[in-house]
Amino acid sequence: MPSPKDPEKRKLWIEKISNSKRGQGKGIPLSEDHKKKISDKLSNVPKSNAHKENISKSMSGKIPWNMGIPHKEKSKQKMRDKKIGIPLSEEHKKNLSISHKGQIPNVTPESKEKNRQKHLGKKASEETKEKMSIAHKGQEPWNKGITTPTVVREKMSKNMRGIKKSEEFRKNMSGENNVRWNGGITPLLKTIRELPEMYEWRFKIMKRDDYRDRFTGERGNGDLEVHHIIPFSLLLKKYNIKTVKDALSCKELWDIENGVTMFKDTHMDHHKKYKNSILPKEYYSRKDT
Repeated sequence: MPSPKDPEKRKLWIEKISNSKRGQGKGIPLSEDHKKKISDKLSNVPKSNAHKENISKSMSGKIPWNMGIPHKEKSKQKMRDKKIGIPLSEEHKKNLSISHKGQIPNVTPESKEKNRQKHLGKKASEETKEKMSIAHKGQEPWNKGITTPTVVREKMSKNMRGIKKSEEFRKNMSGENNVRWNGGITPLLKTIRELPEMYEWRFKIMKRDDYRDRFTGERGNGDLEVHHIIPFSLLLKKYNIKTVKDALSCKELWDIENGVTMFKDTHMDHHKKYKNSILPKEYYSRKDT
């Protein structure tokens, strides 16, 4: 029966045909050959930007029918097998990068553990290391300025107890191989710190500060230390001090204006936060109770 020319009648005619065919194919699975034909036909038909935009608008605000339904393992494996060996285009990579910018990854503990186990014992090649280095150049670390919580530090310390370090590890962490190598001045530092003149220097500063912490103004009780405003190691470098004799003849090293009294905990936290930075003297302005 041909379609009516009258618009109203044509509308009713289309609705009648639609209703008559509704549900006819329900419950009848498509053959693999049929599925492949449909897939091949659709995959070769490029969608225009206008088409994509129309699809996006029509689907906006609608809840997907499969929302909350996880893929079956068989389906996941099929998707993985299909994508293996297919490199992403530069445009695809760029689009992925833009779409993920500013997003916080929602990674489950199970996924983290799975990823950790997958990479356990594997070493990155020199080429991979170089690529990672180039990719991260100029980027500010996400944890810059964030102090590791005490609970986490204690947990890390507990996990490392009793673990024997390999000879290779010790070799890489000692002497010039260590990233914190400072020219081999540790023995000299220790010797100078134990000189009677150094004890006298500390005593003079504590007495001047009335045995009070510079920041809180509270009086100490055997828990005070003296902090160098210009770090001790930097003074040794500045004046090229190589021996105890050089140290004793350096006036700035024994200047009591270069020291302030602090509680031990405060002193430790200060060095963790500022390392060997030279802060302005106003930072150490005296606080009295």
